[in-house]
Amino acid sequence: MHIIDTNILIYYSKDDSTVVDFILSRVPARNNFIIPTIVIVEFLCFPSIGAVEQRKFEAIIRYCNILDLTHDIALYAADIRKIHHLSLADSVIAATALLTASPLVTRNVKDFQNVKNLELIKL
Repeated sequence: MHIIDTNILIYYSKDDSTVVDFILSRVPARNNFIIPTIVIVEFLCFPSIGAVEQRKFEAIIRYCNILDLTHDIALYAADIRKIHHLSLADSVIAATALLTASPLVTRNVKDFQNVKNLELIKL
């Protein structure tokens, strides 16, 4: 399983070949991707997301597991935010990856590189 960061969905919706190839090579197995609900919020609020990008998002999201913010994730995210001074969303994304023991797929490695035990996959 892989946690998908918001920027990966943005690049996917913009047809970035590296991201599209990575995702489409793993899409048939539904259990390959987890998308935290906060990623959905960030994606849909991103300024350059229009109708075309939203349709691409809706097409791919059905192959993903959506993980709601739980009490455990919230507590862990708060600790991560206090220690590493990440944004709220990045703290929740990191906590989700750590609690599910899943690597985080992102282009923003710099944002997460100091979070202990967080496995990162840079695309």
